[in-house]
Amino acid sequence: MNSSFIDLSKLTANDDLKPVLGGKWPGIQIYYPPIKFNPLDGTYETMEQAKYRLQKHAYKTKAHTVLFDLEDGCRMKDMSRKLLIEELPKFPERDFQIAIRINPFRTHEYDEDLKMIKKVHKYIDAIVLAKAGEVYGDAEIRDLSSWLVSIGSNLQIQPIIEHPKSLQIADKLMSHSTVQHVVFGIHDFSKAMAYKITAEGWIEELKTFFNMLTMQARIKGKGVIGGVEVLLTPNSLPDSCVEKKRLEDGWTCMETMLQDMFMLMLRQKRQWDLRENK
Repeated sequence: MNSSFIDLSKLTANDDLKPVLGGKWPGIQIYYPPIKFNPLDGTYETMEQAKYRLQKHAYKTKAHTVLFDLEDGCRMKDMSRKLLIEELPKFPERDFQIAIRINPFRTHEYDEDLKMIKKVHKYIDAIVLAKAGEVYGDAEIRDLSSWLVSIGSNLQIQPIIEHPKSLQIADKLMSHSTVQHVVFGIHDFSKAMAYKITAEGWIEELKTFFNMLTMQARIKGKGVIGGVEVLLTPNSLPDSCVEKKRLEDGWTCMETMLQDMFMLMLRQKRQWDLRENK
């Protein structure tokens, strides 16, 4: 039965929620940079360091989905793709999903992302399409869906709604069978609307647009991934660093943030001590 005809008030924990949630629930998604930027020393990981971190943290995540980011949160794109090609087939048996956020449709990086996905599609569950529909409309989903069929893949596509143009055609983006969930990209969407949002109040601040999106999803029987909560280390990141607004680590992001905060406090204390001794 289409979820738009289900009486939600009568659902129980024993009911099959897939028709309501748009298939398997993606749940809490951890944005995971394949190659991590270290703000303390201003360098990127080596391949060996990235492999070690992935095996240590991504293998054991308690999130529902690990989302490997190849777009805004990834500057070392070629190196990141190479890492995923080598490491995704090595993942042990897992009870979470793996998704990959790829670059906008028909860009050079998008083409490179598809070459990678052709090699590893058996080891992932979903493609998250950045800036979906902003240039070519829902034809982006149509063409990507056709390409998936051509390589024999049944991956889901999760379009990110990051612009009013995409919100306007959200119903068309959700009309494709490959789409079971859409993502509300609150940061880029708010920038496109010239809205200043806050970490504590974005749900209320973008409520009108979020309601518009959820209404369309309800009609289409699809799910909505609500928004992205961003944790940053207190260390200042350079403006040229594309990771500036992205999640710095997977499961241990809070631990990393506290460690960095402690190191920053030590540095500041040493600087103050030196000034006082002069």
